[in-house]
Amino acid sequence: LNFLMVSSDVVSGDTVLMRIAKGDGSALDTYSFTPTISVVGGGLQINSSSQSALASNVSSITVTSCTVSGSDKLLVACVTWTNPAFATTCDAVSFGGTGMTSTGAAASIDDGFVFTRSQIWTLINPATTTATVVATFSDTGNAGNVGAMSFIGAHQTVPVSTLATSTGTSVTPSVVVSGAVGDIVIDAMCANAGPTATAGAGQTEFFSAVSTAFHRGAGSTEDGAASVTMSWTLGTSQRW
Repeated sequence: LNFLMVSSDVVSGDTVLMRIAKGDGSALDTYSFTPTISVVGGGLQINSSSQSALASNVSSITVTSCTVSGSDKLLVACVTWTNPAFATTCDAVSFGGTGMTSTGAAASIDDGFVFTRSQIWTLINPATTTATVVATFSDTGNAGNVGAMSFIGAHQTVPVSTLATSTGTSVTPSVVVSGAVGDIVIDAMCANAGPTATAGAGQTEFFSAVSTAFHRGAGSTEDGAASVTMSWTLGTSQRW
């Protein structure tokens, strides 16, 4: 006996009673079973990703050919940058000319003059199109890169939870974020002086670029859970 039951009310481990009429229409036979439920399709999914080349000594960075399509869309842009002299900020990010919203930023200062920063921006239900993502900074002289990722099946009112940040100097940048099964966690990591960077177990890198003099910027995703640790291993101890 093979059958497919689709329900939003039954979960794995529930006891289900199934009553089947006999072929002659006589009394029903009753069967009790405990199903294993699998979710097929739907839910939050990654649709596409793209990244910029590393840019040096600039006041803006552009990701070309960023594609958004599907239903219940969300676009996320991870901006990382380092400035050897000024505490520059990322003042705006746009997709095809439409402004995105900052979810928050992390900033780390090395020896009082090297500023290493990362920031995540979002846009709910952007137009279905292929366009550029442009990050604009408050000053020139920045080395940085941007990773953009689009999702489908995202909540269209409150698609992101509270941003978690951390800073330090070590070979193991990490941050712990609360979530739930079915979420997707996305991170943006920026390290001074351009070390190699390897994403932690369970993470999938989706952008990374390096300038050996100033900067390493990278980002990754991981499936959600009640608590998720996003981590990287750097080739040398650096400010992040």
